[in-house]
Amino acid sequence: MVVLLKLPPAVRQTLLRLVLAGLLFWSSIAAMLPTLPLYIAEQGGTPHQVGFVMGAFAVGLICSRSWLGTLADRQGRKITLLIGLAVAAIAPLFYIFSHNLPLLILARFVHGVSIAGFTTGYMALVTDIAPLQHRGEIIGYTSLVHPIGVALGPSLGSWLQMNYSHSWVFLVASSLAALGFMAAAGVRAVNIPQDLGVPCPEKTLFWRLLLSERLRIPSLVMLSVGLTFGAIATFIPLFIASERLDISAGLFYSVAAIASFIGRAATGSASDRWGRGIFISASLACYVVAMVLLAQAQTALGVLWLPSSKVLPAVSSFPWSPP
Repeated sequence: MVVLLKLPPAVRQTLLRLVLAGLLFWSSIAAMLPTLPLYIAEQGGTPHQVGFVMGAFAVGLICSRSWLGTLADRQGRKITLLIGLAVAAIAPLFYIFSHNLPLLILARFVHGVSIAGFTTGYMALVTDIAPLQHRGEIIGYTSLVHPIGVALGPSLGSWLQMNYSHSWVFLVASSLAALGFMAAAGVRAVNIPQDLGVPCPEKTLFWRLLLSERLRIPSLVMLSVGLTFGAIATFIPLFIASERLDISAGLFYSVAAIASFIGRAATGSASDRWGRGIFISASLACYVVAMVLLAQAQTALGVLWLPSSKVLPAVSSFPWSPP
């Protein structure tokens, strides 16, 4: 944390606003992780349809990621950040009035744009600001908003769903994102000279860039992690409900986020010294162990033990270094 105190005041203020916006954004997104699959099931959706609706989120994210990235380069990082927060504030309200499968798919598709916009703007701003010699440490600290938000959001969402209704979950999720939008509206872009390397031509084809030597392996790794997380986010609430385990799905996500928080805090600066690869590999190994244990879990304690096996940060926490 000492490195943050050494930054210029304008940079610190920008980072604080970004961190606050990030906490509110991820709390909003995570509040629906344990509740939305159950809401879809209550609307008459089968497990297959629940997965289809939840998967529409990723489709929306993928379809919007490339043009939002271009927008961030051409019009600035802040605009994509605000787009993501605005969509996160509006999309939850659609769920309240979506009582059939097509409307739920459409609402979830639109909601996926929020992740694409926010994460693109957030990480680009942090990377622009962070001095190269401390980039891994600062990204490690600022990425803590994800596990903290995912620790708070699911518990809040489960509590609202159990004590009030699904509508309250959606209203609170919308309000959190709206507060994040107000926090991010005051962010000022801080231009710090960086060694940006050789610029990429504007007309580079998307697939050529994706399959390039620098991005091919990171893309495959993130694809595997995304598939794993998507399966967990969709079916853990249904699994807990079907097995009648005496825990809420929100507690599972909270324990996972706490474990992730510990790993990120411990390895942010270490990645600057020892490189990213060793931590990325160890994180993937933890995912494998967790999935094997999940397949055999039959008790509440067994389910809660799984997140604690993922004490290393998610691979997306680290900036990828070229080979």
